[in-house]
Amino acid sequence: MANPPSALTRAVTETLRKIAAQPPDADQLAKALRHLAKWRSGLVANTLANRSGTTILSGPFKGMNYAVRASEGSRAARLIGAYEASLAPIIEQIITRNYDLVIDVGSAEGYYAIGLARRMPNARIMARDDNPNAQTLCGELAAANNVADRVHIGGRMTHADFAICKTTRTVVICDIEGAEKDLLDPTLAPGLLSADILVEAHDCMTPGLSQRIAARFAATHDVQIINRTLDAEGLPAWMETASDLDRLIALWEWRIGPTPWLWMVRKTKSARRNAVIRYSQDGFDPVAKGINGRRVAGNSFLKGYLRHATAAEFVMLSHKPTDLAPVRALVGDLRPNVPLRHLSMLRPSGITKVGTLFYPSPNIASESWRRAAYGTGAWSICGITHTTSTAMIMQGFFDIRMAPIMPWDAVICTSNAVHTSVSFQMDLIDAHMIRHLRATPPPRPMLPVIPLGIRCDDFMPDIAAGTALRARLGARPNDVIFTTLARLTPHEKFDPLPIYLAMQAASRDLPGIKLHIAFCGIFRDGFSRDVFEKGAAELMPDVGFCLLDGAKEADRKAALSGSDVFMFLIDNIQETFGLAPLEAMAAGLPLLVSDWDGLRDTVTPDVGFRVTTRTLSPQHLAQEALRYLGGIDQYTQYIAATAAMTEIDMPELTARITHLARNPDLRRAMGASGKLRARQTYDWAQIIPQMQDLWGEQDAMRTANPTQSVYYAPEAVPIAPSPTALFGSYPTEQISFANTLFIATDLAARATLAETLALRNFEALGRTFAAPSDIAAVLAAVTGAAETGAALPTIAASAGIKPQATERILIWLLKYDFIRRI
Repeated sequence: MANPPSALTRAVTETLRKIAAQPPDADQLAKALRHLAKWRSGLVANTLANRSGTTILSGPFKGMNYAVRASEGSRAARLIGAYEASLAPIIEQIITRNYDLVIDVGSAEGYYAIGLARRMPNARIMARDDNPNAQTLCGELAAANNVADRVHIGGRMTHADFAICKTTRTVVICDIEGAEKDLLDPTLAPGLLSADILVEAHDCMTPGLSQRIAARFAATHDVQIINRTLDAEGLPAWMETASDLDRLIALWEWRIGPTPWLWMVRKTKSARRNAVIRYSQDGFDPVAKGINGRRVAGNSFLKGYLRHATAAEFVMLSHKPTDLAPVRALVGDLRPNVPLRHLSMLRPSGITKVGTLFYPSPNIASESWRRAAYGTGAWSICGITHTTSTAMIMQGFFDIRMAPIMPWDAVICTSNAVHTSVSFQMDLIDAHMIRHLRATPPPRPMLPVIPLGIRCDDFMPDIAAGTALRARLGARPNDVIFTTLARLTPHEKFDPLPIYLAMQAASRDLPGIKLHIAFCGIFRDGFSRDVFEKGAAELMPDVGFCLLDGAKEADRKAALSGSDVFMFLIDNIQETFGLAPLEAMAAGLPLLVSDWDGLRDTVTPDVGFRVTTRTLSPQHLAQEALRYLGGIDQYTQYIAATAAMTEIDMPELTARITHLARNPDLRRAMGASGKLRARQTYDWAQIIPQMQDLWGEQDAMRTANPTQSVYYAPEAVPIAPSPTALFGSYPTEQISFANTLFIATDLAARATLAETLALRNFEALGRTFAAPSDIAAVLAAVTGAAETGAALPTIAASAGIKPQATERILIWLLKYDFIRRI
């Protein structure tokens, strides 16, 4: 006996009866056919979900859990991965370009927004749709794919909203059923000129719309038209038994006419993708200056840059050429055929030939003032975040908003969490400007999200070292060793006591398996060592424990080679990214980390577990911030108090430890995925091209806007005016030597010039107002003049020195009575 018809079947049948009741008409038949085809498409989608599941089978978003209904259009084509198949190459381009921000306008249930969030773990996603039901579905899809923390769902997008494109590397995807005609107007939304745009033009609704939109952006963008295509490659094998009609309907997207897509990419006017590197040992040499995260990251970047940068030369800005001795040695080892050129900080104008300065800190305000006398358009500046919780860095962001920073400057944020944090502080600063100064805040620097990198080959496991570590711990084959590589400072990195409690609790549920912890790091002081050692003895007596010296390469290698799980349970605002988990991924270890800052980007579900973290509301810790600002509390007190009120979910942590300990197959699978992810996403071979793309983009933006450059007189830079301008009221008068004649005094009866200079010994300061040889040349020029005296032009010409430099020497010679006016 046949099953009774469903409610949907009855409703479709009733609609067809109404259509059939109309007078015979081709349009009515077409309407009936479309209605039947949509009904059949729904049945095919249900069959696909039942037989193949709700995971997308092919295409750019293969593997995405599509456990929602489509808010419009075919669900079947989406499940197959064939939806808008002609866009697949463009989607891969978008992913490769690694934009910091994706704005999906007309996001519907989130097919593109969530798909790109999965494929672009370092990007922020803005999903915008004015349909509340679509927003709900998008939220469900984000949650189902574990990307809800990076997908910001909202309503209608306005022209003004596109201003965000000016501050960060953005791609806009737009599908709004014909409304693109009004929204994508760069005269009303100039921010669009800073974005790449993928838009569906609904020519079926407004004939010629694609040409009109293309014309609007023709001057600023390269425009590619993409037409429809069907791709049956992703059809599951079982559909070979389906009818041709069902196979066709499975790929049908419900379109009523032509809707070509436009892929509009900003034109690049500059091919300069290199940067001058601001070099000092403090930023790049942990061996010479001491190990900390900033220097380790800087050293790793420098080697990665020298290995992988596409550059005709390497250019370093420093005080003197001898500063570059360590870099010359590296270049000789890594890229001996690429020349290394030194630029003196006394002559920074040489940066203009390269186009961009890379400064290894977020505090780029000082560099913008160094540039000011040459014009704010003389070169671009690119900084990068490391720790952002210090007073110096927070003050630095305030200084950035007050400095002559331009839209073609940038501060790389190494994680989405840091980007959000920096943007939040800049919002507060801008609100202050508006309220207190009644001023319109200037453009912000670009804030692209580009992660730090590693050299994966440096972290290949050493079997012998790993075996030795396990023997040292007395670990049996089925015992499980957890390791951490970090500074072992409970106030400034992570608190080990909750870890000990969770390890001890997990060990009770693991009969026959002994857990071990091998912490590898450096102690700041005896207090820190006591916390780690005494805490382990008292809180986890049933867990093996040892300490390895993080200053020794052999110990670091042993930790990554002999352990089973890498832990990085950070609870401290000092951490912003977390390089060590990348090193562990490269070594093939599964990860157990806190759901904290940069780890939320780097640690995906296939490579490890992120354990929930919680903090209190801003009001709870306002006093800590004010005490730190006022100098009452030191930095360590400030971050330690914050960490003390940061929870890592203990039941969840214990359960994750237990689960990983019991499942060696899971550990191996996560380790293999992590190894692949590290190489494909975080090796410097992948990161350096992204940085060079940014430098090229900065250079192109700057050279395209020469009229925006502002020049400051060298003597009138607001934060460093000339001392004789700032303190011009101190002396009796300020003079010029333009109309003054000079003669030498009787030099025979006094100390010589050389003796006077030796007595005063200006060179002991490492800086003189003039070279001794130039001083001697000016004195000789005056001495050789007739009794009628010598004028400034004659003295300068005779000494071979510029008039302004000559005047600096003349006033000194007057001061020491070597010459006199007549």
